[in-house]
Amino acid sequence: MNQSRSNLILLAALAVSGSLNILLSFRVHSLVSARAPTPRIKVGLRLEDITGLDPSGDRVTVRFEDSQTPTVILVLRPGCQWCDANMPNWKTLIAEKRHSFRFVAVSLSPIDFTKYLELNKLNIPGVAPSVEQNPMLNGVSATPQTIVVEHDGTVRKVWLGAYAGDTKRDVEAFFGVRLPVEARVPG
Repeated sequence: MNQSRSNLILLAALAVSGSLNILLSFRVHSLVSARAPTPRIKVGLRLEDITGLDPSGDRVTVRFEDSQTPTVILVLRPGCQWCDANMPNWKTLIAEKRHSFRFVAVSLSPIDFTKYLELNKLNIPGVAPSVEQNPMLNGVSATPQTIVVEHDGTVRKVWLGAYAGDTKRDVEAFFGVRLPVEARVPG
């Protein structure tokens, strides 16, 4: 009787384990076939001016039409390792293309924004926008991002992530520069 009961418990445990494996298999397959999220800001989209707080806490609006050159938005977040890894490339772009483009840092977090810009010696205007005032930024959560915007607010180019591989080559070709690093997070 004892042996029979042990076999029954073992059989039940095996059935539960098999069922869980089947369910997990379906879940894994659904994740593999799930599409990557569509970027919120796309080429051809027309952006509104960006309103928020500058690094000192003053209210500021980035108006695309105010610039004589296209605006390059560097979307970042203090503490973002990929932003840190990409920093040498951003600095090179700013140094070599500041006469052809206006660069603006857009932080998805106002916390430590001033310290982050100072620490990285990123001497460009910055804004920490609120989603309520800038609905087009709702859903923009990935950092880093680089967005080129024309005078009328039309998005000309978008790169998601740090500059590595094809992204690095595309950025170099677009701006006509040689970037110093293949962005990698230390680890």
